[in-house]
Amino acid sequence: MGGNIKEQQRNNMRINHNISKNDFPDLFSIGYIGTFRLDNAQYRLRVLNTLKYWTGNHQEVGVYSKVNQLEFMNVTILLANYKHETAEKLLQKSKGYPMIYDVSTWHEYAKNNKVGGVCDAAYTVVTSNKENANKFEAINRPKNRRIFVIPDPYENEEKAPNMEGENIMWFGHPCHMSSLIPHYKNGMYVVSKNPTVSLLKAMGGTMVDNNMMKMSDTQKKHFVWWSLENEQKYFDKCAMVLLTIKNEEDSNECKVGSNRVIKSIMAGKFVITPEVENESWNEFKDYMWMGDVNEGIDWAINNKDTACQMIEKGQNYIRSRYHPKIIAQQWIDVIMWTWASWCRDMVEKRIVV
Repeated sequence: MGGNIKEQQRNNMRINHNISKNDFPDLFSIGYIGTFRLDNAQYRLRVLNTLKYWTGNHQEVGVYSKVNQLEFMNVTILLANYKHETAEKLLQKSKGYPMIYDVSTWHEYAKNNKVGGVCDAAYTVVTSNKENANKFEAINRPKNRRIFVIPDPYENEEKAPNMEGENIMWFGHPCHMSSLIPHYKNGMYVVSKNPTVSLLKAMGGTMVDNNMMKMSDTQKKHFVWWSLENEQKYFDKCAMVLLTIKNEEDSNECKVGSNRVIKSIMAGKFVITPEVENESWNEFKDYMWMGDVNEGIDWAINNKDTACQMIEKGQNYIRSRYHPKIIAQQWIDVIMWTWASWCRDMVEKRIVV
């Protein structure tokens, strides 16, 4: 009896492409290949957030498998840390079902099969901004490969605009530290990981024996090891957030998304950035300072009421477009499209799903 029911479900699935996860809970689910560490923003913002809304569980979702792969999969979300796998091996990991490749960096492995041909194993490609989508389309991927743009949501608690004090915070991936150095000021809080030698020198460090860097106790207090808790702590401690990005000109790497800008504004902080060629940041130029950093800091200190009004307008804009539920639904729509389209292809090829 159970086998007949399951066969009937398969037949129905091949005919009906308006699939709901509730229709076939034993057959339809999403999987994930990658790192489960919560310090991986791509996992938190693009996989974990989707899983929370998919399952209706808004509590913390734990580690599902020691082998970094969910076992209940029909659609697999593939992150960039599997970039060196061959397309054949990736298809084996997905058990023959379709994969969504969430692109975070552009290197040769994403462009062709010389290293891995990751995109060639994916049925669908997703990226966080239009600039990266344009890069994908420019490298002549197979014509039937679909790419969708899904931005990052904010994940922190929304707080009212607050410009108390004059403390400044910078946070971000260590790869962006070199872009901070020209704008670093004594007393600025840096929330990140693995500080570079150049940054430590800029923060007052001195070289000692064996190429070791020594910092004063005062300087140590201003480099804060990143965690979600410390990020929120220093949002609350600071009036302004300085954000910078590494120079991406002449680089095969992708353009960064807007998640740091969005999180800072939703935390109620005034954002200051140098002039950058990045569409995903320029979208928010009306709600932050983009230009000379020193001028921006002085302006914000002397125009706190106006700065708070800009933050509030930015929060209203972001809330209607980047709320976690809105972004999760975009992911669910793409997952559903991928499954339905793949099933349709299997029908055309007369392959039983």
